[in-house]
Amino acid sequence: MVLDEIGLFAQVAQAGTLAAAARRLGVPKSTLSRAIARLEAKTRVPLLYRSSRSFTLTEEGRRFFESVAPHVAGLEEAAAHLGSGADQPEGTLRLSAPLASGDLLADPLARFNVRAPKVRLEIELSSRKVDLVRDGFDVTFRGTPALAGDALTAKKLTEGVLGLYAAPTYLARRGTPTDPRDLEGHDLVAHAPSLKASPLRPAPVHAAFITARTAVNEFGFLRSLLVAGAGVGVLPASHAVRELGDGRLVRVLPGWSHSIGRLYLVYPTARTLPRRVAVFRDFIVESFAVATG
Repeated sequence: MVLDEIGLFAQVAQAGTLAAAARRLGVPKSTLSRAIARLEAKTRVPLLYRSSRSFTLTEEGRRFFESVAPHVAGLEEAAAHLGSGADQPEGTLRLSAPLASGDLLADPLARFNVRAPKVRLEIELSSRKVDLVRDGFDVTFRGTPALAGDALTAKKLTEGVLGLYAAPTYLARRGTPTDPRDLEGHDLVAHAPSLKASPLRPAPVHAAFITARTAVNEFGFLRSLLVAGAGVGVLPASHAVRELGDGRLVRVLPGWSHSIGRLYLVYPTARTLPRRVAVFRDFIVESFAVATG
């Protein structure tokens, strides 16, 4: 029926590409292409300009989408309310996150697997900035709230804090610094994102970090080096929770800390989201709210 074809057209127009809409709906691209062709035949109006890999809306298609989008959203919301108390969320949830956030997200993602056993997670840890629609992701974690117009919403989850850490074995061998100036006599391990700049700039503790003995561009490996006794190093507090708890690391110069980047959850701005996305959003926001007190 034409109502189904209108709904599929709205999904394609909102997603921006046939491929993205097909991934979101879980149907072949050919199904969407044929549905839009049928709608164009019935209305006798071209809705899309097609190329081999993409499309753009015609002027008529743009006006039609703007006209039907609110009604399609209303129908989807009504259907969602009918099933809101029914089965658990299911389907594939694709998410992207920065490389450095892996440790921070591991625990809540593991608990979400228990909370939503019918949802399959596909997780990409990458330094690239993904386009939620173009790259076919449902949600992404970012270090900045920068958004594309009104299409996306960013929810702040946490703000990172750097601290100094070392293994008890290292401190037993080299002594525990009690003053920033003591760092000059220690092996220092710093985080250097590019490895072309100074290992830590600015140096909030002491200039000795500018000539740190070891520079690493990934916090997970930096932590492993510290646990292995490589020296005194800089870690986000969130990356040292387990190691502090089991005694593999201790805090050095605990009076010093340094605020670093924030972490945001970014998801589509829509009156209704797929149930798996809405449940994941609410779960992650609640998890970080509890963790940060």
